[in-house]
Amino acid sequence: MGIIYLAHDPDLQRPVAIKVVRPGVSTGRARLLREGQAVAKLRHPNVIAVFDVGAHGDDLFIAMEYVPGANLLQWLRAVPRSPGEVLDRFIAAGWGLAAAHRGGAGPSRLQAGQHPARR
Repeated sequence: MGIIYLAHDPDLQRPVAIKVVRPGVSTGRARLLREGQAVAKLRHPNVIAVFDVGAHGDDLFIAMEYVPGANLLQWLRAVPRSPGEVLDRFIAAGWGLAAAHRGGAGPSRLQAGQHPARR
């Protein structure tokens, strides 16, 4: 639905992730705005913090917390993992996804290639 970029917040001197709706995706714009507003209200250790939602020209964006490191898919492929390690990470991701859904946001599926592999 969108493209995520790594950017720098010059005012706060920190890296941020910027999610931008692909040009020409009209249904995605309203969804991205609702997602950003809902996630901005959440406080959960397994949900990325949202700093801002806005528009730049015709593009809508969400400015979010940048979490360095591997996403879940990269983490899974990096080295052999025990079933317990994998289960712990996916349970943590599930708790975050559940919190996002309770808050009115969240994808309809978990995309391991997009989510940071943090606890």
